[in-house]
Amino acid sequence: MIKNLEVLAHADWSSRHSGRWLVKAERAAGRWRIRGPSLFDSRNFLRNDIGEKGILGVDVPIGVPAYWADQAKIYYFPQALLEFGNLQWSDTLRPAEKKDEISIFRPFYPAKPGGAKQAHLLNGLGVNHIDVLRRRCEFDQQGRAAATPLFWTLGAAQVGKAAINFWLDVLKPAIQDSSVFLWPFEGNLADLIGRGKPIVAETYPGEAYSWFDLEISKSNRSKRRIEDRRLDASRLIEVASNLGMDLEVAAEEEVVKGFPAGGDDAFDAFVGLLAVASVVTGQRSEFAICDDEVRRVEGWILGRRPAPITLRPKIL
Repeated sequence: MIKNLEVLAHADWSSRHSGRWLVKAERAAGRWRIRGPSLFDSRNFLRNDIGEKGILGVDVPIGVPAYWADQAKIYYFPQALLEFGNLQWSDTLRPAEKKDEISIFRPFYPAKPGGAKQAHLLNGLGVNHIDVLRRRCEFDQQGRAAATPLFWTLGAAQVGKAAINFWLDVLKPAIQDSSVFLWPFEGNLADLIGRGKPIVAETYPGEAYSWFDLEISKSNRSKRRIEDRRLDASRLIEVASNLGMDLEVAAEEEVVKGFPAGGDDAFDAFVGLLAVASVVTGQRSEFAICDDEVRRVEGWILGRRPAPITLRPKIL
């Protein structure tokens, strides 16, 4: 799989431009050279910086929950993304400001804090449990929810507004000009690598902490503290070496110092790059499940093992 790749990259994405950090590795003489973290510049990024033999992992949802897709008559996420913003989809990617604005065609809520409750979202979308609005990949191996649902746009863990930004700034333009493959919607990695387009895949660096046995995964650690990020410096360098990756001077300095420039966003971008590398080198399975709703609508998190649960819509 790896022989046809020349670039690996990972972006930690935020609704804030200052929170969008990228770590990139290029292949030379059979090994990868990791560059230092940098702020993400989305203008023509996939074509110019990733190229036709590259993969970009990004820590943002790519896909929509199956229950909502069924109600909205969406059968293929990449095609639906092209339609968002048009006709009945004109407000789909514009979070509702009031609870009575929530609907199947306007599912993101709220536009800003101030009296908003998850109950408003549930009532507006006709469900009686927040789990119905989660994608299957958002549950871990024990069936526990791992992420805030896409449509709820409040709180430190919310991902909705970041997803909207990434979809509009990067994905939609790339799909419009057919310049990207979306994993797993368009096939397994083995099917997509070497076919002349960059590949974009969803990732979850927070889970990869445990893959690499990082100190930051312990309950008394926080990625937001630079001293805690420094504790994992030697381990991160060791993992990179085991994956056939060498760090350029700027990259090693950032790792050793605990990512002082980009903070926890750059830290997650680096961990995410190692997660992508662990899959493309075959050290970890990509784990996309053979389920039509997942493959066409919900998407998957690269390298995440499926939870042994089956979700069923709960309708009011």
